[in-house]
Amino acid sequence: AKMLESRFSNRIWNRTLNGGHVHSSDLPFLAWIRQKSAEWHCALYSLFYRVLDGDLTRLKHVRIVRLSDGGYKKGIECFFPTPETRDDPIHPRVAETTYTGGRSKTEQAGAKAFLEGVGVREVGALQQIEAILKRRYSHSGYVPSWEIYEIDLRRFIELLETDKSQSLLFSDYYIFQRADSQWSKPNGVYLDDPYFDSGLHAYYDRIDSEVGRAPLSNNYKSLDVLTRFVEFCRTCGVVDRLAVWQVTCDDNPQWPYLESAPGSWLTETGKNRDFVIPLLEEMLEDQYLPLSELVWKTLCDQSHNTAILKACFQYNRSNDPHYADSQLVHQLRGSSWIPQRGGALSFVRPDQASKELLPEGFSFDSGWPWLQAIRFGAEIKSSAGRLSRTEELARAIGIDEEALEVAKWFDKLPAAEKQRILVRVERGNSADLPKHEPANRERRAELVGRGAQEAPPRTAEVRQRSVPAGLDAIKKEQTDPYLRDLYTNPEGVTVCQICQSRLPFRLADGSYFFESVEFLKGLEKRHFQNYLALCPNHAAMYMHANPSIDKMKDRFLAMSGSEMDLILADQPVTIYFTDTHVVDLRAIIDGDASE
Repeated sequence: AKMLESRFSNRIWNRTLNGGHVHSSDLPFLAWIRQKSAEWHCALYSLFYRVLDGDLTRLKHVRIVRLSDGGYKKGIECFFPTPETRDDPIHPRVAETTYTGGRSKTEQAGAKAFLEGVGVREVGALQQIEAILKRRYSHSGYVPSWEIYEIDLRRFIELLETDKSQSLLFSDYYIFQRADSQWSKPNGVYLDDPYFDSGLHAYYDRIDSEVGRAPLSNNYKSLDVLTRFVEFCRTCGVVDRLAVWQVTCDDNPQWPYLESAPGSWLTETGKNRDFVIPLLEEMLEDQYLPLSELVWKTLCDQSHNTAILKACFQYNRSNDPHYADSQLVHQLRGSSWIPQRGGALSFVRPDQASKELLPEGFSFDSGWPWLQAIRFGAEIKSSAGRLSRTEELARAIGIDEEALEVAKWFDKLPAAEKQRILVRVERGNSADLPKHEPANRERRAELVGRGAQEAPPRTAEVRQRSVPAGLDAIKKEQTDPYLRDLYTNPEGVTVCQICQSRLPFRLADGSYFFESVEFLKGLEKRHFQNYLALCPNHAAMYMHANPSIDKMKDRFLAMSGSEMDLILADQPVTIYFTDTHVVDLRAIIDGDASE
């Protein structure tokens, strides 16, 4: 009997569904076995379990498990039926009588043990939820009744409360209703009032909901498990805070410097990392207080994450990286988005802001790195510092407070107005002007007139001299527009880098006149960025009364911040550089040195 049973089991293995491959010669056999009753299969499974002594390894991948619909599958693809579900296209159920319809308890037990041995499982909570998701939430157009949805939602919540690692299970299903009554995947909605005061509406209201995110429907307010629901939303990917995205450095304003890192091409060991909040710069132009609050809160929450403040580009691990301010820092530093109290609410750039004028709700810690990165209050501190140094010097040389106030008033005047006042003052001292009168006016006029007639004619001769090739073209086509762009403020006023105030006069076309003065001497090549925008007076002082003119490169490289102190014509002055100019100058110094 043992031999016959063994031969029969081998026939099933060899002639039927071995490995899932069906040959045409086996079709008659398959048709024959399909006609057998479920009770016959029970006896067959019991026979296999007994003959193989429970070692069912060779049958785990054989399509021999009879299903409730009459088909066959591998054991690992099948599930035992439950009283509620005996036929399930998502989780195929075994025909129940294949293990309950045997002739004896022993045969039934052997059939059940066989099915378990080849991988048939009970349907657990996870499998039930998978079936529900596939059946009801695979398409955005299908809308279950709210009663059914609440029952399903409770199951979803309970699953993630038990096992948070299953959060990705919901990512591709339309399980959330939006405020516009459409259904969405978790990454298509965001949390805000009335569920959680995130302030995200200030950002997402400005993005088309078809490409952005929409708020959750208000229908969820009636849930008696609302707190658990909000936590479920967060766990499965609903957005509850403004995200800082990691991107590549290509669009960074300092990309030329980043790209100049040592190396030739980007490898797998290299880095190309930058950070940005998409569309933020354009949105901040609206000067919308809720958006400013949202951005401020986002940065406060990220105050420990200094990585988002720096872009990093490195070709490979063998070469050093170049670092620069991240795109996020540039977005925030250049926009007027900081609200300031005092009369009507106004918005200023971070460097013009004062913490004392921040509205309520804007928490502040001067130690936060992001505040330093966006240069919060830098202009106020610089002005206060210069004023403090001036007051100390004035007291040291005996100038009283009233005279100092007059000096402050005079310093705020436009350069042209200062010059007019000085000329008027000088003219008032006419008694000190030299006087010289001829003894005989008529005789002197006669002699000078006779000499004029005998004066030699004006002539000219061609002489060879050396001039810088292409200099005029570079300055006209590249340098002048470059400097005008860098040193013209938002009000359209072009300033001198040393005066740091309005240039004294305009040209016929309405543009301010300035001298383009070469900054660094001794570079191998002529770079259009290597110039300063100066008023005529300081241009002459820089070129002809500058004892440090041959040491400017060392002074610049040692400079910290955006200002460099200097002595011109025995007077202390300060040269101001924009961030862009600093980056460009450092880049051309590096590039010139590598030639």
